[in-house]
Amino acid sequence: MFVKLGAEKPGVRMPIKLVVTIDVEEEGLFSNRYDPHNRSVTNVRQLVTLDATFQEFGIRPCLMVTYPVITHGPSADLLNALREKWRGEIGAHLHYWNTPPLTALPDPAPVPSESIPGDLLTEKLHTLLDAIRARGTEPTAFRMGRFNFGSRMLSVLEKAGISVDSSVAPMRRYYG
Repeated sequence: MFVKLGAEKPGVRMPIKLVVTIDVEEEGLFSNRYDPHNRSVTNVRQLVTLDATFQEFGIRPCLMVTYPVITHGPSADLLNALREKWRGEIGAHLHYWNTPPLTALPDPAPVPSESIPGDLLTEKLHTLLDAIRARGTEPTAFRMGRFNFGSRMLSVLEKAGISVDSSVAPMRRYYG
């Protein structure tokens, strides 16, 4: 039996609601050969393998894109086509290590977002959001790379008008 909390009615079957998000990002980060200036995004083409499943079950995913993906013409075109076909959404997935402006940080990577100056986080987020908007969509959803989220990032998101965040990874503790 399925029930909706707050409206329990024995025998009433309620639909299950599921949110599907996919991090659509560059390749090579965990290969020990990562160059933030020269990233491959050929993996994005593999998203089409999900088409039959998404069509069959009516899945409308949120594709969380990084800067290298959305600024690569063929990848951005494919994402827009899939967004329309799946009636999905394109959200922002900030990888601070490859989203301009690229600035050396005093701490070794991965740098907690709380250690990145707020004005730099703001610039990076706006660079990503502007790149997504340039491809014809207004992002409202966000995920910080490596689920690296703190109060500083929350403040930056609020000022940017982002209404949905999925950066928190339950039951995990990062960066001390």
